[in-house]
Parts: sequence; C-alpha cells; structure tokens
Amino acid sequence: MATQESRGEAESVLSLAEELLREGKYDLSVINTAYATQLYLRRVLRRLLGSELRERSIVTLLSTLHLTLRELGLNELARTTYEFIRGNEELLRRLNEVITNPFYEVTLSDRGGAEELLKLAKSLFNILKSIEDAVGFRGGGLPQ
Repeated sequence: MATQESRGEAESVLSLAEELLREGKYDLSVINTAYATQLYLRRVLRRLLGSELRERSIVTLLSTLHLTLRELGLNELARTTYEFIRGNEELLRRLNEVITNPFYEVTLSDRGGAEELLKLAKSLFNILKSIEDAVGFRGGGLPQ
C-alpha cells in the first residue's frame, strides 16, 4: 500500500535533481527529475486505481490519470490534467524519453533544458498534490 512516504520519496528525488542542477550535473538532474515524476504519478494512480501499474511511460501514466479522473467524476481535475498534457507535449515527450529509453543519452544536458524539465515536474507535482487533497489521500485510499 502506498503511504505518505511515497510522496516524500518522490519529493526527495526531485530535491536531489535540484541539487544536481546547482552542481552543474545536468544529465543526472534530468534523470532524477524524470524518475521523481514517474514515482509520484505511479503513487497517485496506485491510490486511485487500487492496484500497481506496470507502465513506465510518463505520457501514458498522465493519460491514464486523466481518464481515471474522468471516470471518477472528478471533471475539474481531469480538465486540469488534460490542459497540462496539451500545454506541455514537447517537454513531456522529452522527459518521457529519459524513462522509456534505458540507454538514451540525455541530450538535454545543458542547464536550460534541465531547468525546463525541473520546472515542468514541479508544476505536475502541484497538480498531483491537488488531486491527493481533493480525493482525501490522508491515510487510506479513496474516501468512502
């Protein structure tokens, strides 16, 4: 069962990505940003669906989140998620490549690219926190 620790782990990995960015280790920053994003997305989906997903693709996880929110009648959150996906397609594709291609040589290793992806992840984390708050993730799964 997912716990508050899972979100804490994702936030810790994202903090590490920020630290690596400050140290000029852009490749490692991008890899940690992608991993933190995937970790948090999977956590929220596990809580919403009640089961673990094997999917690794950030884009697919976001699409699944959007559809799940719609199915649960959480239309405002579904709309917010959809707008995030549509407004950030290129950045999400770039972040996704880090996860889906295990031998991918990170070409976003410049400071600007790493900063863009970190900013994207922070925006998504805010959306995911809103989803958790809206559905009452405090200890168990969905509220009864």
